[in-house]
Amino acid sequence: MRSHQLNKSDPELLFAWECPILFKDICQKFSEFSNKYQKMIILFSEYKTIFDTLSKESLNLKLSLKLKKNNRFNSKSFMLSIQREKENTFDISQKLNNDNIKMQTNINENIEGLLYIDYTLSKNEDIFFELKSRDVLINYPSFSFIWTIKQFSNENLYLNGRNEKILRIKISDLLIGNNEIICQISVIKRNQTFKKIYNYYIDRNPHGGNCLVSPKIGISLITNFTIIQEGWKGGAMPLLFKIKYKTKKNILLDISNGGFFTEKYNINFLPEGNNNLFLEVSDNQGRINLSPCSVNVMPNKNQESIENYLTNISDISQKMLMMDIYTSNYKTNQIIQEVEKNQISQRLDILDSYYKEILIKFDPEKFVQDYDKLVSFLMELSSKNLKDINLQNLLDVLNFVINNSETFLDDLNKISFLYKIIDNFSENIKIQIRGRSGNIIKIKFILNMKLEFY
Repeated sequence: MRSHQLNKSDPELLFAWECPILFKDICQKFSEFSNKYQKMIILFSEYKTIFDTLSKESLNLKLSLKLKKNNRFNSKSFMLSIQREKENTFDISQKLNNDNIKMQTNINENIEGLLYIDYTLSKNEDIFFELKSRDVLINYPSFSFIWTIKQFSNENLYLNGRNEKILRIKISDLLIGNNEIICQISVIKRNQTFKKIYNYYIDRNPHGGNCLVSPKIGISLITNFTIIQEGWKGGAMPLLFKIKYKTKKNILLDISNGGFFTEKYNINFLPEGNNNLFLEVSDNQGRINLSPCSVNVMPNKNQESIENYLTNISDISQKMLMMDIYTSNYKTNQIIQEVEKNQISQRLDILDSYYKEILIKFDPEKFVQDYDKLVSFLMELSSKNLKDINLQNLLDVLNFVINNSETFLDDLNKISFLYKIIDNFSENIKIQIRGRSGNIIKIKFILNMKLEFY
């Protein structure tokens, strides 16, 4: 009787399942009490999902399940064991090897699409072009390389050779505009060659920097000034810096003796003036930026004689410059007649030395570099009263300048200054020679760069 009652179905007996976290999503539908849940049936696809989440190291995993009842009987716990078949080491190794071979084959077949060229800049402005791949499994030793930059005529410009994965060159050797960087790639043991091309474009003038002068206030030809340039960037390194000042005739003269490449430049012969100093920044391709340098240079009322300054200068063009700086300390109406006459004589002597020097050895590059100083020197001289002075050397120099002006014909400022000098001389020399038509002869600068009388 008791046994019969135990086996009798109890309609009020309900079941629910409590699962570990791993089975949480699957067991959610079995968590409410029901008379249908005496058995928990898991679909194979759900079981496989659990199986796939296990790590490969979990070969034998035991989980605890609990069947809960809603009446007086106790809940029951069950252990579920999930086992993963242990793979043979040789089979795993072989499988990985086969996968690598298959993957490497796919890479080799698509190598042209995977490779590309990138670049990085070093602190000293060297530039590195590197062949890179979009796939980390690329086997670089299976390829050979030849780098080419078309405008490079000298093999020494390739700093680390042309057959390496990374090419190193000086950025200053590249051109303003587009530079085509070519890497020819050959696949070893296969009849396959192709090129990857990178266009490196340089399109900006020097920019981003400034000019500082220390001290801010000083005295001409006495105070030691320090010019500081900082923050400049350019399209084609290295950058060249020149200190220039604007004369009263608006001519920019280089007073830094051809320029410098350093961060600081020391100078003690600045002309008198307030904020008439400039820093000219030029890159290796001649692109220029002009930046003002704020400084107030006071007149030197107790300066030495001009002879003392000129004695220590050997370069003729620098002597011309020193004459301009020296006279910047005086106003025209303050120069007495004797001083002015002495200055004219000194300028003519310097001009005579200059002409003798260029007759012995003419350097076209230095002539262009010194042209502004020469023009400023002649401009100042042409404004003086030159009556009763032997001007043969002056006219010879002027004729020489005109006949060697082809290099700056496109610079209207330079040409206009030359016109002005000729006009000044024509006026102040008081030439009174009449031509056949009876007109006064005037020197005229014409397009064929010759002196013509009309």
